Amino acid sequence: MLIEILKGCPHGCRFCSSGFLYRPPRPYTKDTLFSIMDNTVGKTDKIGLVSSAIADHPRISEICQYGKALGFKLSFSSLRADKLDENLSQTIARAGVKTATIAPEAGSSRMRAVINKKISEEQILEAVQKLVGEGIINIKLYFMIGLPFEQDSDIHAIVDLIRKIKAQFLQSSRPKKKIGTLTLSINPFIPKPFTPFQWAAMCPEDVLTRRVNIIKQGLKNIPNLRLNIESLRQAKIHALLSSGDRKTAEILTEAYKTGWTKALKKYKDYCESIIYREKPLTSPLSWDFLNNGIKKSFLAEEYKRAEKEMTSPSCPMKDCDECRICRA
Repeated sequence: MLIEILKGCPHGCRFCSSGFLYRPPRPYTKDTLFSIMDNTVGKTDKIGLVSSAIADHPRISEICQYGKALGFKLSFSSLRADKLDENLSQTIARAGVKTATIAPEAGSSRMRAVINKKISEEQILEAVQKLVGEGIINIKLYFMIGLPFEQDSDIHAIVDLIRKIKAQFLQSSRPKKKIGTLTLSINPFIPKPFTPFQWAAMCPEDVLTRRVNIIKQGLKNIPNLRLNIESLRQAKIHALLSSGDRKTAEILTEAYKTGWTKALKKYKDYCESIIYREKPLTSPLSWDFLNNGIKKSFLAEEYKRAEKEMTSPSCPMKDCDECRICRA
């Protein structure tokens, strides 16, 4: 059973739709979640807690404790390193979790500032130490490549950070006399509508390939490390579906008839103009006629702040009529 416990995310990572489409974030009440768990008894022994910001639910520890008391094994979509205090890591471990996911997204502090991922290297390493120390022996890590304003040095920083995480992982595992697995997931950046990076271009495939190879070479022969890399071809299709206009409908029809390879080749010039062209901040966008309440000027300012490597505060998670920082 998958249960969404909080809709949206307050942190405002500039690549992420959830952090802007669902403002302000809305946690489900603990009573609602307890009722769902009660009704799940006898149907399954596993519950997955789902959200873009699991640890930001104000009652996350109580939710975990309640699920454990009902006899469920719990799993989590991902955890923010800066939210993982000792109490939460202990609660997660007592719920029977053996694998936890952390999403640093970028290897360098510079790149984390660009994407507004407001966590430090120290917090990432501390999170690994706390999780493994509590007996959660398998750690999954999510990173992105091809982000706006990214340089090859930022990719080398991913390798360096993984090596530091691996060292912390081993140090925390030795007292337990059991070493689990680090799983590294590498995903190409895809521009999403209604985010500060909606004007950005996708990184060219040859550059992505080179950066994937930097990671592969930098991490080869490291034991207990699994490397999963999203298909660059699939990512290209996702970018077209994310940013395309009405003409994309023709390509969908063609792909249905002849397959994606032939469809992308037939409409090559159009596809590349959609996928690989950066858009001016003043240009009209295909989705401008839709209104989700967030000011386009607010997103544009966030893009400019990204270029300057400046972070922005998280959504205060209060009534929009009171705040109105990002609202039209």
